[in-house]
Amino acid sequence: EMAVSVALRKQGQALQGVQQAPFIAVGEAMEVIPRTLAQNCGVSVIRVVTELRAKHAIAHDNNEKCQIGINGMTGELVDMNDYGIW
Repeated sequence: EMAVSVALRKQGQALQGVQQAPFIAVGEAMEVIPRTLAQNCGVSVIRVVTELRAKHAIAHDNNEKCQIGINGMTGELVDMNDYGIW
């Protein structure tokens, strides 16, 4: 979800005028799932989601895949490949 969010936001920023609004809006909406996971785990939502967004943004800028996500039990950022989630 965060990878899609970051990609949509970046695409939206590259556009001009009213064309960018849908990209940014859907990008923000895609953050609901990681935000909800963090909230349900009882961790600092702002800190965890910001850190997750930053990791995905760096990977996107470097044309790399980012498999980092939120562990739904602990709220920690983990490599989803280690959990068999793609």
